[in-house]
Amino acid sequence: MPNAERLRAALADAGLDALVASSPEGVFYLSGVKLFSMQHIRERLAFAVWTADGLAAFVACGVEESFVRRHAPPGVALHLYAEFRERPTDALAAALRALGLARGRIGVERRHLPAAHEETLRVALPSCQLAEGDRALDRARAVKTAEEIAAMRAAAQGVDRALWAMLHTARPGDSEQQLVATTVANLVRLSQGEFQDLSWGLAAGANLLTIHHTGGRYQLAPGDLVRANLRATYDGYYAHLYRMAVVDPPPPGVRDAYARAAEVHRRAMDRLRSGVALAEVFTATNADLERAGFALRLSHVGHSTGVALHENPRIQPLAREVVEPGMVFAVEPAAVVPGEAVYHIEDQVLVTPDGPELLSNVADTHSLFVIR
Repeated sequence: MPNAERLRAALADAGLDALVASSPEGVFYLSGVKLFSMQHIRERLAFAVWTADGLAAFVACGVEESFVRRHAPPGVALHLYAEFRERPTDALAAALRALGLARGRIGVERRHLPAAHEETLRVALPSCQLAEGDRALDRARAVKTAEEIAAMRAAAQGVDRALWAMLHTARPGDSEQQLVATTVANLVRLSQGEFQDLSWGLAAGANLLTIHHTGGRYQLAPGDLVRANLRATYDGYYAHLYRMAVVDPPPPGVRDAYARAAEVHRRAMDRLRSGVALAEVFTATNADLERAGFALRLSHVGHSTGVALHENPRIQPLAREVVEPGMVFAVEPAAVVPGEAVYHIEDQVLVTPDGPELLSNVADTHSLFVIR
């Protein structure tokens, strides 16, 4: 699935002989091997080594051998280390020597690889030049392949269906926890187990003002605003959506405020056109929020997404990137009425040569959904 063409160009522009991924997301992106232990046992490192010819080597803990052999591309050199008895970076050094890269210029994920491990690799390969490789990996991941887009479309539509179906069955008096359980059950039923990496949020009433509230025993009461979100991966690629509702009867002004927030949201999505600077998208969207009478809650109004929930580039004021076809953004200009409410819609948008395409196109977000 990786964007091999952009990877080769990024390596050439950075003067790198190879790129070594060490984060769970980077390893999966380069190799297609998603080791769940990397997310939960951080000391159990794995590495994917990518050269101009593609994936050249994979380094893993010996206990993961059967899983790696099952999921790694055929013919890739596998280097194993014995946990607690051998250092992961020694196995990586052996892999790089076998590839003739002991004197090469190697990019590493400095945002992820601990300094202590980079130092042991430097000692093991004293003639090797270790360089920052994060930007090369970001550059490749920013523009999705057709296979990646297909996975992200399936992820967005599945998550959207699960949330939308939950809202249609929600009733006053339901607890936040009940609605979370319904949402997750919906996704499992729809996907037959194909979705992974699930996490969620459900906030109603006063809980709406707490960012990332996951859901508790609070029961929906008349007039409550409700914010529901769900994150999940399909074939390893993320979707994360927010949907809003109100418990009947809606308080005065709530529907109008939501309509203004939804218009800001739609305008932000429509700005994602090829060649547009992301910093300009942020500035224009922030101005829309202020004109609509809202405060900006987040330091961004959206971000790229893919094998990680948040990826670069991001729609934020310091962004230097421009929009390119094939990019996929989670757009989320959360609109805040300080101390009162947060109107948070999040959608996934694919940039095409003809303009933005809404991937999460199941729910109707134009008007505020009413729970009766």
